Amino acid sequence: MIEALNYKDEIKHHSVLNKFRCVEDDNLLLKVSNANVEVLNNFLNRNVKKISYINFVLNSSNNLKDILNILKPNINIDCVIIFDALNEGETNANILKEFNYFSRENNVDYDHVDSSGETLYKTNNEEETILIIHSINVTYKYVFARFNEDISWFTHDKNIMDNALVYNKGLPLNIENEIFLKNVGRDPGTFFQFIIDNYDNLPDVCIFSQGRLDDTLIQGKLGDINTLKKLKRQAILYGESPYVEIIGDKLWGNDWNFHLGGWGYDETHYKNQKVISCIDWTNIHVNKNVKNLSRFHPCCIFSVSKEKILRRTKKYYENLLEEVNWHNQGMEQTFVERTLYYIFNPNEIY
Repeated sequence: MIEALNYKDEIKHHSVLNKFRCVEDDNLLLKVSNANVEVLNNFLNRNVKKISYINFVLNSSNNLKDILNILKPNINIDCVIIFDALNEGETNANILKEFNYFSRENNVDYDHVDSSGETLYKTNNEEETILIIHSINVTYKYVFARFNEDISWFTHDKNIMDNALVYNKGLPLNIENEIFLKNVGRDPGTFFQFIIDNYDNLPDVCIFSQGRLDDTLIQGKLGDINTLKKLKRQAILYGESPYVEIIGDKLWGNDWNFHLGGWGYDETHYKNQKVISCIDWTNIHVNKNVKNLSRFHPCCIFSVSKEKILRRTKKYYENLLEEVNWHNQGMEQTFVERTLYYIFNPNEIY
Protein backbone atom coordinates (compact mmCIF):
# COMPACT_ATOMS: atom_id res chain seq x y z
CA MET A 1 0.00 0.00 0.00
CA ILE A 2 1.18 3.53 -0.76
CA GLU A 3 -0.43 6.40 1.10
CA ALA A 4 0.38 9.85 -0.29
CA LEU A 5 -0.08 12.74 2.13
CA ASN A 6 0.53 16.45 1.81
CA TYR A 7 3.87 17.37 3.34
CA LYS A 8 2.60 20.72 4.63
CA ASP A 9 -0.25 19.05 6.51
CA GLU A 10 1.91 16.35 8.08
CA ILE A 11 5.07 18.23 9.02
CA LYS A 12 3.63 19.50 12.29
CA HIS A 13 3.27 15.93 13.56
CA HIS A 14 6.95 15.00 13.33
CA SER A 15 9.79 16.71 15.19
CA VAL A 16 12.44 15.67 12.65
CA LEU A 17 10.46 17.02 9.73
CA ASN A 18 9.94 20.27 11.60
CA LYS A 19 13.63 20.68 12.34
CA PHE A 20 14.94 19.85 8.88
CA ARG A 21 12.31 21.54 6.83
CA CYS A 22 13.95 22.67 3.61
CA VAL A 23 11.60 21.40 0.93
CA GLU A 24 8.56 22.87 -0.76
CA ASP A 25 5.23 22.74 1.04
CA ASP A 26 3.35 21.02 -1.77
CA ASN A 27 5.69 18.01 -1.91
CA LEU A 28 4.44 14.53 -1.13
CA LEU A 29 4.88 12.57 2.05
CA LEU A 30 4.70 8.84 1.40
CA LYS A 31 3.89 5.95 3.69
CA VAL A 32 4.95 2.76 1.93
CA SER A 33 4.06 -0.72 3.18
CA ASN A 34 4.01 -4.05 1.34
CA ALA A 35 4.64 -2.25 -1.92
CA ASN A 36 6.85 -3.97 -4.45
CA VAL A 37 9.00 -2.27 -7.06
CA GLU A 38 6.38 -2.45 -9.81
CA VAL A 39 3.65 -0.90 -7.65
CA LEU A 40 5.92 1.88 -6.49
CA ASN A 41 7.15 2.60 -10.00
CA ASN A 42 3.59 2.82 -11.34
CA PHE A 43 2.63 5.18 -8.53
CA LEU A 44 5.56 7.50 -9.21
CA ASN A 45 4.81 7.58 -12.92
CA ARG A 46 1.34 8.93 -12.12
CA ASN A 47 2.54 11.55 -9.63
CA VAL A 48 4.77 14.40 -10.74
CA LYS A 49 5.27 15.98 -7.31
CA LYS A 50 8.57 15.59 -5.49
CA ILE A 51 8.81 13.25 -2.52
CA SER A 52 10.08 14.80 0.69
CA TYR A 53 9.49 12.19 3.34
CA ILE A 54 9.16 8.43 3.14
CA ASN A 55 8.16 6.05 5.89
CA PHE A 56 8.96 2.49 4.81
CA VAL A 57 7.30 -0.49 6.40
CA LEU A 58 9.50 -3.13 4.84
CA ASN A 59 8.82 -6.80 4.37
CA SER A 60 11.02 -9.64 3.28
CA SER A 61 9.89 -9.39 -0.35
CA ASN A 62 11.15 -5.81 -0.69
CA ASN A 63 14.47 -5.25 -2.39
CA LEU A 64 15.62 -2.01 -0.80
CA LYS A 65 18.22 -1.28 -3.43
CA ASP A 66 15.69 -1.56 -6.27
CA ILE A 67 13.20 0.57 -4.38
CA LEU A 68 15.79 3.28 -3.73
CA ASN A 69 16.86 3.28 -7.36
CA ILE A 70 13.26 3.98 -8.37
CA LEU A 71 12.90 6.69 -5.74
CA LYS A 72 16.19 8.40 -6.51
CA PRO A 73 14.98 10.72 -9.32
CA ASN A 74 12.03 11.78 -7.16
CA ILE A 75 13.83 12.60 -3.94
CA ASN A 76 14.70 16.16 -3.00
CA ILE A 77 18.02 17.15 -1.49
CA ASP A 78 17.88 17.03 2.30
CA CYS A 79 14.79 14.92 2.48
CA VAL A 80 14.08 12.43 5.25
CA ILE A 81 13.74 8.68 4.95
CA ILE A 82 12.59 6.58 7.88
CA PHE A 83 12.81 2.78 7.88
CA ASP A 84 10.72 1.31 10.67
CA ALA A 85 8.09 -1.29 11.67
CA LEU A 86 10.34 -4.09 10.49
CA ASN A 87 8.94 -7.57 10.19
CA GLU A 88 10.19 -10.42 12.37
CA GLY A 89 13.65 -11.50 11.35
CA GLU A 90 14.60 -8.14 9.87
CA THR A 91 16.98 -5.77 11.63
CA ASN A 92 17.97 -2.19 11.03
CA ALA A 93 21.54 -3.41 10.73
CA ASN A 94 20.62 -5.46 7.64
CA ILE A 95 18.78 -2.57 6.06
CA LEU A 96 21.54 -0.09 6.84
CA LYS A 97 24.11 -2.41 5.29
CA GLU A 98 22.16 -2.40 2.04
CA PHE A 99 21.55 1.34 2.23
CA ASN A 100 25.27 1.98 2.84
CA TYR A 101 26.11 0.03 -0.30
CA PHE A 102 23.50 1.96 -2.28
CA SER A 103 24.80 5.29 -0.99
CA ARG A 104 28.38 4.55 -2.01
CA GLU A 105 27.37 3.45 -5.48
CA ASN A 106 25.02 6.37 -6.10
CA ASN A 107 26.81 9.32 -4.55
CA VAL A 108 24.30 9.59 -1.68
CA ASP A 109 25.48 11.25 1.52
CA TYR A 110 23.44 11.12 4.71
CA ASP A 111 23.43 11.34 8.50
CA HIS A 112 21.62 9.37 11.14
CA VAL A 113 19.47 11.51 13.41
CA ASP A 114 17.53 10.70 16.54
CA SER A 115 13.83 11.30 17.09
CA SER A 116 14.43 14.94 18.06
CA GLY A 117 16.51 15.65 14.96
CA GLU A 118 19.90 15.69 16.66
CA THR A 119 22.66 14.34 14.46
CA LEU A 120 24.07 10.93 15.31
CA TYR A 121 26.95 9.39 13.42
CA LYS A 122 26.19 5.92 14.78
CA THR A 123 22.90 4.55 15.97
CA ASN A 124 21.98 1.54 18.08
CA ASN A 125 18.26 2.21 18.01
CA GLU A 126 16.57 -0.98 16.77
CA GLU A 127 13.08 0.51 16.71
CA GLU A 128 13.60 3.28 14.21
CA THR A 129 16.35 4.45 11.91
CA ILE A 130 16.09 8.01 10.63
CA LEU A 131 18.33 9.11 7.79
CA ILE A 132 18.72 12.67 6.55
CA ILE A 133 19.69 12.62 2.87
CA HIS A 134 22.09 15.39 1.90
CA SER A 135 22.99 14.78 -1.71
CA ILE A 136 21.66 12.64 -4.49
CA ASN A 137 23.23 13.07 -7.91
CA VAL A 138 25.07 16.16 -6.68
CA THR A 139 28.71 16.11 -7.71
CA TYR A 140 31.23 17.47 -5.23
CA LYS A 141 34.95 17.63 -4.61
CA TYR A 142 36.94 18.05 -1.42
CA VAL A 143 40.04 20.12 -2.22
CA PHE A 144 42.80 19.95 0.39
CA ALA A 145 45.80 22.29 0.62
CA ARG A 146 48.49 20.26 2.34
CA PHE A 147 52.10 20.97 3.30
CA ASN A 148 53.30 18.32 5.77
CA GLU A 149 50.20 17.87 7.92
CA ASP A 150 49.03 14.42 9.00
CA ILE A 151 45.89 13.82 6.92
CA SER A 152 44.95 10.44 8.37
CA TRP A 153 41.94 12.10 10.04
CA PHE A 154 40.06 12.03 6.73
CA THR A 155 41.80 9.42 4.54
CA HIS A 156 39.90 6.58 6.24
CA ASP A 157 36.58 7.96 4.95
CA LYS A 158 35.82 6.38 1.58
CA ASN A 159 33.16 8.92 0.68
CA ILE A 160 35.64 11.77 1.10
CA MET A 161 38.62 10.06 -0.52
CA ASP A 162 36.59 8.97 -3.55
CA ASN A 163 35.72 12.64 -4.09
CA ALA A 164 38.93 14.42 -3.03
CA LEU A 165 42.09 15.97 -4.41
CA VAL A 166 45.04 16.55 -2.12
CA TYR A 167 47.30 19.29 -3.44
CA ASN A 168 50.62 18.54 -1.79
CA LYS A 169 53.39 21.10 -1.30
CA GLY A 170 55.36 18.92 1.09
CA LEU A 171 56.65 15.37 1.37
CA PRO A 172 54.99 12.74 -0.86
CA LEU A 173 52.00 10.88 0.55
CA ASN A 174 51.97 8.21 -2.14
CA ILE A 175 48.20 8.27 -2.51
CA GLU A 176 46.24 8.06 -5.75
CA ASN A 177 44.58 11.47 -5.66
CA GLU A 178 47.71 13.49 -4.86
CA ILE A 179 48.79 16.48 -6.96
CA PHE A 180 52.13 18.19 -6.32
CA LEU A 181 52.54 21.95 -6.33
CA LYS A 182 55.42 24.29 -5.68
CA ASN A 183 55.37 25.66 -2.12
CA VAL A 184 54.06 29.14 -2.92
CA GLY A 185 50.67 30.79 -2.64
CA ARG A 186 49.58 28.93 0.49
CA ASP A 187 45.92 27.86 0.61
CA PRO A 188 44.51 30.50 -1.81
CA GLY A 189 47.05 29.54 -4.47
CA THR A 190 46.02 25.90 -4.15
CA PHE A 191 42.33 26.63 -4.44
CA PHE A 192 42.73 28.98 -7.40
CA GLN A 193 44.86 26.35 -9.14
CA PHE A 194 42.06 23.81 -8.74
CA ILE A 195 39.46 26.25 -10.10
CA ILE A 196 41.62 27.13 -13.10
CA ASP A 197 42.47 23.50 -13.90
CA ASN A 198 38.82 22.43 -13.66
CA TYR A 199 37.01 25.59 -14.72
CA ASP A 200 35.16 23.91 -17.61
CA ASN A 201 34.33 20.77 -15.63
CA LEU A 202 33.65 21.87 -12.06
CA PRO A 203 31.61 19.72 -9.67
CA ASP A 204 28.34 21.14 -8.35
CA VAL A 205 29.95 21.86 -4.98
CA CYS A 206 33.55 22.43 -3.91
CA ILE A 207 34.74 22.08 -0.30
CA PHE A 208 38.08 23.80 0.31
CA SER A 209 40.12 22.89 3.36
CA GLN A 210 43.54 22.89 4.95
CA GLY A 211 45.31 19.63 5.68
CA ARG A 212 44.59 20.08 9.38
CA LEU A 213 41.44 21.34 11.09
CA ASP A 214 41.69 20.35 14.75
CA ASP A 215 43.57 23.53 15.67
CA THR A 216 41.12 25.87 13.93
CA LEU A 217 37.71 27.21 14.92
CA ILE A 218 35.13 26.77 12.17
CA GLN A 219 31.68 28.20 12.80
CA GLY A 220 32.45 28.30 16.51
CA LYS A 221 33.86 24.79 16.97
CA LEU A 222 37.16 23.04 16.34
CA GLY A 223 37.08 21.47 12.91
CA ASP A 224 36.96 17.75 12.19
CA ILE A 225 35.76 15.35 9.51
CA ASN A 226 32.12 16.13 10.25
CA THR A 227 32.87 19.82 9.74
CA LEU A 228 33.77 19.07 6.12
CA LYS A 229 30.51 17.22 5.55
CA LYS A 230 28.59 20.07 7.13
CA LEU A 231 30.32 22.54 4.79
CA LYS A 232 29.29 20.42 1.85
CA ARG A 233 25.66 20.35 2.95
CA GLN A 234 25.65 24.12 3.39
CA ALA A 235 26.88 24.70 -0.16
CA ILE A 236 24.31 22.25 -1.53
CA LEU A 237 21.49 24.02 0.26
CA TYR A 238 22.61 27.66 0.18
CA GLY A 239 25.34 27.93 -2.47
CA GLU A 240 28.07 28.75 0.06
CA SER A 241 28.99 28.05 3.67
CA PRO A 242 28.16 30.86 6.13
CA TYR A 243 30.54 33.78 6.47
CA VAL A 244 31.79 35.46 9.65
CA GLU A 245 30.93 39.15 10.02
CA ILE A 246 32.96 41.52 12.18
CA ILE A 247 32.13 45.23 12.26
CA GLY A 248 33.90 48.03 14.11
CA ASP A 249 37.12 46.21 15.02
CA LYS A 250 40.22 47.85 13.57
CA LEU A 251 42.11 44.55 13.67
CA TRP A 252 39.55 43.18 11.19
CA GLY A 253 38.82 46.38 9.26
CA ASN A 254 39.78 47.78 5.89
CA ASP A 255 43.44 48.45 6.76
CA TRP A 256 43.90 45.69 9.34
CA ASN A 257 47.33 44.84 7.94
CA PHE A 258 48.63 48.22 9.10
CA HIS A 259 47.75 47.27 12.70
CA LEU A 260 50.20 44.37 12.74
CA GLY A 261 53.17 46.46 13.77
CA GLY A 262 56.28 46.51 11.62
CA TRP A 263 55.27 43.33 9.78
CA GLY A 264 52.39 45.13 8.10
CA TYR A 265 54.68 47.85 6.76
CA ASP A 266 57.51 45.53 5.72
CA GLU A 267 57.67 45.90 1.95
CA THR A 268 59.29 42.47 1.56
CA HIS A 269 55.92 40.88 2.42
CA TYR A 270 54.20 42.51 -0.55
CA LYS A 271 54.38 41.63 -4.20
CA ASN A 272 56.70 44.01 -6.05
CA GLN A 273 57.55 45.50 -2.62
CA LYS A 274 54.50 47.75 -2.83
CA VAL A 275 52.89 48.30 0.59
CA ILE A 276 49.11 48.56 0.21
CA SER A 277 46.08 48.39 2.50
CA CYS A 278 43.78 45.40 2.28
CA ILE A 279 40.82 47.49 1.07
CA ASP A 280 42.89 49.14 -1.69
CA TRP A 281 44.15 45.75 -2.85
CA THR A 282 40.58 44.45 -2.78
CA ASN A 283 39.27 47.31 -4.90
CA ILE A 284 41.99 46.70 -7.48
CA HIS A 285 41.97 42.90 -7.67
CA VAL A 286 38.61 41.70 -6.31
CA ASN A 287 35.77 44.21 -6.50
CA LYS A 288 35.99 47.97 -6.88
CA ASN A 289 32.60 48.40 -5.15
CA VAL A 290 33.58 46.92 -1.78
CA LYS A 291 33.63 49.71 0.82
CA ASN A 292 33.97 47.80 4.08
CA LEU A 293 35.61 44.42 4.65
CA SER A 294 33.36 42.80 7.21
CA ARG A 295 32.48 39.36 5.78
CA PHE A 296 34.99 36.56 5.42
CA HIS A 297 35.67 32.81 5.61
CA PRO A 298 38.35 32.33 8.32
CA CYS A 299 41.43 30.29 7.47
CA CYS A 300 40.27 29.69 3.88
CA ILE A 301 38.04 26.80 5.01
CA PHE A 302 34.72 27.06 3.17
CA SER A 303 32.45 25.55 0.55
CA VAL A 304 30.97 27.11 -2.55
CA SER A 305 28.80 26.05 -5.47
CA LYS A 306 29.86 25.83 -9.09
CA GLU A 307 27.30 28.50 -9.90
CA LYS A 308 29.04 31.02 -7.65
CA ILE A 309 32.53 30.11 -8.89
CA LEU A 310 31.44 30.66 -12.49
CA ARG A 311 30.29 34.18 -11.73
CA ARG A 312 33.92 35.05 -12.42
CA THR A 313 35.92 34.31 -15.55
CA LYS A 314 38.80 31.89 -15.69
CA LYS A 315 41.08 34.84 -16.42
CA TYR A 316 39.95 36.46 -13.18
CA TYR A 317 41.20 33.48 -11.17
CA GLU A 318 44.41 33.36 -13.18
CA ASN A 319 45.08 36.98 -12.20
CA LEU A 320 44.43 36.21 -8.52
CA LEU A 321 46.73 33.19 -8.71
CA GLU A 322 49.48 35.42 -10.06
CA GLU A 323 48.93 37.80 -7.15
CA VAL A 324 49.50 35.12 -4.50
CA ASN A 325 51.91 32.66 -6.13
CA TRP A 326 55.06 34.75 -5.80
CA HIS A 327 55.95 33.57 -2.24
CA ASN A 328 54.73 31.30 0.56
CA GLN A 329 54.38 34.13 3.11
CA GLY A 330 53.03 36.99 1.01
CA MET A 331 50.56 39.53 2.38
CA GLU A 332 48.33 39.00 -0.67
CA GLN A 333 47.56 35.48 0.53
CA THR A 334 46.02 36.90 3.71
CA PHE A 335 44.19 39.53 1.66
CA VAL A 336 42.50 36.73 -0.30
CA GLU A 337 41.39 35.04 2.91
CA ARG A 338 39.68 38.27 3.95
CA THR A 339 38.01 38.72 0.55
CA LEU A 340 36.77 35.22 -0.38
CA TYR A 341 33.17 36.19 0.24
CA TYR A 342 33.50 39.15 -2.15
CA ILE A 343 35.20 36.98 -4.77
CA PHE A 344 32.22 34.62 -5.00
CA ASN A 345 29.49 37.23 -4.53
CA PRO A 346 30.43 39.93 -7.03
CA ASN A 347 26.94 41.25 -7.71
CA GLU A 348 25.90 42.12 -4.19
CA ILE A 349 25.59 45.74 -3.09
CA TYR A 350 27.98 46.26 -0.20
